[in-house]
Amino acid sequence: MSMDSSILPPELTDHIIDFAWDDPPTLWSCALTCRAWRIRSELRLRDFDGIELNSVADLNVLTERIARPGSRRFLTPIRYLFASEDPERPFIHIIPLCIPGMFVPRLQTITFADLGRLESATTMNLHHSFFTLLASYKSVTRLCIQGGCLRETDLRRIVEALPSLKDVDILSLNFVRPPHGAGLVQEQERGRSWKRHSLDHFTFLWSRSVTGFGHLELLQCLQFFSEARQITTEAKNAMATFPAGSMTAARFPVSRLDLRAAVYMRAPVFSLHREWGRDARYERTWDAPAPSPLQTIAVV
Repeated sequence: MSMDSSILPPELTDHIIDFAWDDPPTLWSCALTCRAWRIRSELRLRDFDGIELNSVADLNVLTERIARPGSRRFLTPIRYLFASEDPERPFIHIIPLCIPGMFVPRLQTITFADLGRLESATTMNLHHSFFTLLASYKSVTRLCIQGGCLRETDLRRIVEALPSLKDVDILSLNFVRPPHGAGLVQEQERGRSWKRHSLDHFTFLWSRSVTGFGHLELLQCLQFFSEARQITTEAKNAMATFPAGSMTAARFPVSRLDLRAAVYMRAPVFSLHREWGRDARYERTWDAPAPSPLQTIAVV
């Protein structure tokens, strides 16, 4: 057998290396084996800058990797964590327990999708240990919650648990009322001293409660923070929350307010620029682009 015929084609070796996608030490060994294996192995190693979890099975695979001391060092570069709740088998509430913050010291962004939503259309009760362990993510600066059902107190405890939070995105979240018999707990929560963050950017879009009015929930969320340099929200919520453009009425300091409104027909685009304490200046632009579902109005 000649030397050329004994060499495996690169397509086959790449396919074999792909099977070790969840084993960083093996990928590292493959990268050091030969030049032909290095490119594919390093490509798979670069995938470890983020974690994506969609089921309990994904979390179990990652937990087994963390259990191997040789694999823990490959979690250090992790910068973002995305978790989508499984309504049949919820698992997000145990993520801080399975992935301690000490193993992901560079984690910057956490995204929770469908948090608190169960298959039975009820809202899950988050155990207090979830908020305690969530505080171990000391390097996280951005939190994004997409969809799901949460109580106002649970959202507040999540925000409070992350010590270095600077950006918060609340998208399509349904606020639910506390269950019957939780009045005493609610009174205790109101009486406690909350830690309020100073944010760089706060986004609140398409979120509401059973009443259907999103501006009330926006006002509640603003109470979680001491200030925000920029707020992005729907125009109808902002007009109800900040009447007549007065920040004094809302008693919340903000430097920039970005308003978003749904536009479903071709119409002139109005841009509103405002400096607090001065008259508003309106500019109408007839050169409107192609119709889009969203238009942004910046209020400075």
